[in-house]
Amino acid sequence: MRVLGICGASDDAMGYIIWGDVTMIPKQLAGVLTSSQDTLSGVIRFDGTRVPVQALLDTLYSGKSVDDFLAGFPNVTRQQAEAVIRWEQELSRDYLGLEAAA
Repeated sequence: MRVLGICGASDDAMGYIIWGDVTMIPKQLAGVLTSSQDTLSGVIRFDGTRVPVQALLDTLYSGKSVDDFLAGFPNVTRQQAEAVIRWEQELSRDYLGLEAAA
């Protein structure tokens, strides 16, 4: 795997790390998520595992908890799962112009 570049106008912009020719991973999730064409055909997955990040999103969408997800995918750490959730929350707040709770 090699990083081809980071897109973004500044450090505070939502930048992305480009893996290969197609997949982009938010720079805030570098080290949490990874992708390579030779593993799961380039699907974005949790670093150090073969678990697609989509599995976490699907689990939460179906009304199950992070604990349920971690029980089914013990190779993913709680820190990895929570980092993805925090990133999604930040993205939603930024998009909607909301501030984080104190």
